[in-house]
Amino acid sequence: MFLNDCFDYYKICITVNLTYIVYYFFFFFFFLKNFLQKNTQTEFIGHCIGLHQDNQYLTQPAIQTIRNMKLYARSLAKYSNSGSPFIYPEYGLGGLSEAFARICSINGGDFLMERTINKFFYDSKTNHVVAVQSIHPETKEVEGCTVDAVVGDPSYFDDTRRVQSGSVIRCICLLRGPVPGLPKDLESAQIIYPQGQCIPKRKHDIYISVVGHRLKCTPENVWSATMSTMQESSESSGSSGSSGSSGSSGSGESSSSSSSKEEERSGIMAEFANVFSLLGGDINIIDTFYEATPYYTPSEINVLTSSQDDCVYVSKSVDATTHFESTTADIIELYKKVTGEDLDLSLPSPTNSQEEEEEKKGELKEE
Repeated sequence: MFLNDCFDYYKICITVNLTYIVYYFFFFFFFLKNFLQKNTQTEFIGHCIGLHQDNQYLTQPAIQTIRNMKLYARSLAKYSNSGSPFIYPEYGLGGLSEAFARICSINGGDFLMERTINKFFYDSKTNHVVAVQSIHPETKEVEGCTVDAVVGDPSYFDDTRRVQSGSVIRCICLLRGPVPGLPKDLESAQIIYPQGQCIPKRKHDIYISVVGHRLKCTPENVWSATMSTMQESSESSGSSGSSGSSGSSGSGESSSSSSSKEEERSGIMAEFANVFSLLGGDINIIDTFYEATPYYTPSEINVLTSSQDDCVYVSKSVDATTHFESTTADIIELYKKVTGEDLDLSLPSPTNSQEEEEEKKGELKEE
């Protein structure tokens, strides 16, 4: 009902040519006040439908949130049988990288697995990157290649090309049964826990992605729930790659290292404390695995070359969101930086020959 009211209001504004005035200068907070009375409803609209990660949208023009809501409604209508605006690949997210690798290989791309970039080489006149160097982890041989540009995740770069902006913490829970409260026939779900509804209240939302056997991600009668959020406690250090299960650490580790990991684990678990009951508590949770990784954003200027345009393009780290809306926006922005053009995802219009073939097929069916 609320979405219909918003879209009707949007159409009225277009009809009387008030879109610019209403949606570009009308704060969303006051817009919601005309429809909703409770803060929990406001949080649901802004965080779970509008997919905002904080409350800044309440004091910003309403146009972007309205667009987000329209996208949500259209996605929900497109996959009406699923009952969700979100889609998820079978066999998990690894299928996306596999598909990219396959297409890249078909088009002549080569891959060096388990490599790090040790050095960049720049043209002394243009300051553009011209080559990269990597050292083989086992043979220690120097490998490299010439390049026209470099595009990469911040983990491939040092602090001259990236800036840490906090840490992302994640916890994977293996479950004996589905998440309580969800329909019994529902094996997968996207759950957003707004920051204001957490106990105690947080500055960041908690995101939960639930998948099961139907998506070919887990064995039968086992579910996987991945929780993620931005670190707010001081206990979780945000060290990259630290992970482990709910059991004790390996026997080969020193007591100080084991104690440090246990403190880190306790800090992460404390941030998710009010969510474990949502998953069914100890009765439903088989085991837990945790991770704390730094969240990086690209630095605007290369510290070494003092250049903004050196043909090295660094993405942001994957943030805590499980719907990948912000990651998609980052990729689209990165595409424009590399190519100088907007990414066009529209389907190509059919050619005359294709239209003629469709007409012939239609005539044959009628006969």
